Amino acid sequence: MVEKTRLEELSGELPDKEREELLNKISRSGKQEDREEIIPVTLKEDERERLVSEEMLRISWFFKVLLWLKGVLTGKSKRELFVKMQLNRVKYSIRQRNPGLTGFETRNLTPKFANYLYDLYTACYPLLDFFRGFNLEPEFRNDSIISLVEANYEEVKKELIDLVPLEKLEEIYEKTGSEGELKKEVLRNFNEYIKQIPEKFFGQLEEGIKPLIFLKNIVLFSYSSMFTHFNYTLSGNPAEKHPYFQHAPVMLLLDKLEKLYYGIFLASQLGKKWLLHEELVRFYCANKLELEDNPEELELRTTDLTRSIIALESAIHKFRAKVPVMELIRYFRRDPYYRLIFNVPKFYLKAIYTASIKNRFLDQLDEHKQAIKERVADKKIDELFKGSKLLELYYYVPKQSTEDRERGLPFFSHNKSLKILYNYLARKYKGTIQEGVQLASAYVLSTNRLIQNRLMQCAAGLEELEAKIVLFDRSLSPDEDDGKAMMRFKYGRSADVNEQKLYRSFISQKDREAFELIEQGKECLLGIKNIFNDLITSPMESVKSILKTIHFQRGRNETLVQILKRNAELIEEYYNFMDQLIALEKGA
Repeated sequence: MVEKTRLEELSGELPDKEREELLNKISRSGKQEDREEIIPVTLKEDERERLVSEEMLRISWFFKVLLWLKGVLTGKSKRELFVKMQLNRVKYSIRQRNPGLTGFETRNLTPKFANYLYDLYTACYPLLDFFRGFNLEPEFRNDSIISLVEANYEEVKKELIDLVPLEKLEEIYEKTGSEGELKKEVLRNFNEYIKQIPEKFFGQLEEGIKPLIFLKNIVLFSYSSMFTHFNYTLSGNPAEKHPYFQHAPVMLLLDKLEKLYYGIFLASQLGKKWLLHEELVRFYCANKLELEDNPEELELRTTDLTRSIIALESAIHKFRAKVPVMELIRYFRRDPYYRLIFNVPKFYLKAIYTASIKNRFLDQLDEHKQAIKERVADKKIDELFKGSKLLELYYYVPKQSTEDRERGLPFFSHNKSLKILYNYLARKYKGTIQEGVQLASAYVLSTNRLIQNRLMQCAAGLEELEAKIVLFDRSLSPDEDDGKAMMRFKYGRSADVNEQKLYRSFISQKDREAFELIEQGKECLLGIKNIFNDLITSPMESVKSILKTIHFQRGRNETLVQILKRNAELIEEYYNFMDQLIALEKGA
């Protein structure tokens, strides 16, 4: 037999048309982010008539005769008298349960009612911050859930490195150069991790979270606005004795009474054998109350909060036994058939944990991206120059003092890429690519002056560029004008805003000059590579014949086409690497 939910049981008691309309309304609201918690059910006139008729058939002959006599004496219909009789039964029930809660004829709630409500508020007060944190602060709630899972799941993964080794991410970035591929790898491993966690595990944890969900509405109920109608203002800790309350107009409080009853109803759904994860209470005390470094106080406050929750359950039970809230609502709404249907909340722990821990892993990936890129760049530099020590730039360097960092002053951005270009020209270009240029110019392009001139212009540009880089770096030495200006800006009036603006402008200008040198180098190398590729793919038989000639280079014999192809690949590798390095320097 399929077990019905509480909502299905309640809706099943309604007439067909009313139930269909109600369930459609719930279905529509369930698709929205904020569903209606309380759905009042007021019967339509025809349904009310049918229900009254059915109940009138079930009453005893004595009451039927009594209704007939009252009808004769008052001239009112039996149905009208029957509804009034039902209201009187509600009234009698309230008086029997706890007399003095209300003045029925004066339509008010008495201080006695306020005293019971104040006792309930007193039991809720120690839990206010705890319940607000878990239910109203998503970030704290998510951290609490992550902490709970970490404390109970043996194979939990807490950090990104538990999910994917950084070495694996470096390997992926080295192959693809794509941040998107890093994210894909993290998400792929994350999905596998989530699939490994049994559904039963989440279900068990949800049981220990229910008190925070089902007691939320009673703890976070708007007691202050309720007591305002009793001419009392809440302030600070609850008093030991009941405050002085006045009578409150019940007709202004009906909506609040419905919300109060909703809180009481949800609390009743916990059952007798409920549990609350102590880890959640301890996490709150450690983080919200900042007691992590005080173990004794942490344990004491954890125990006190746990006891307060147990005491609250007892207070709710006492209030429910003494105060017939639903009967009061029915009586003062003048409808003995008035009903409320509630949306019982569901806590989707797996969904919350999945989203929270995924965000944590992706945030950690963002934190590691720069380091991953830098390590991959350093590895490629080492491979590019075969582990040789690089020639350094002496003045265009990203040095920054502690004082500069505190003042937020910028530093040179393109030091590494300019240094790589300088070393590439000095060691790679002059070592092998320049020989390829000379061979292509002398053998293949000797009869094609136009392309030969283009090739030699690119080569000359690279040779000049090496000298330009040296001069650019030297311009920042303390003996040069720009170097003196930099020292003046940097160590002058550090607190002067105008001086700082000039310094920032100076750094930006030098970065632009460095970037122009880098782009010039890329442009010249790209020009050489394109000419090499054009020669390699040339359909002319004379060119093909020359490309097959053997040349002795780098200690071995190679055909000219092999030399050009190898050099084109070297330039392509450098070109792609420089794009990544510049993006890294820009923080992309």
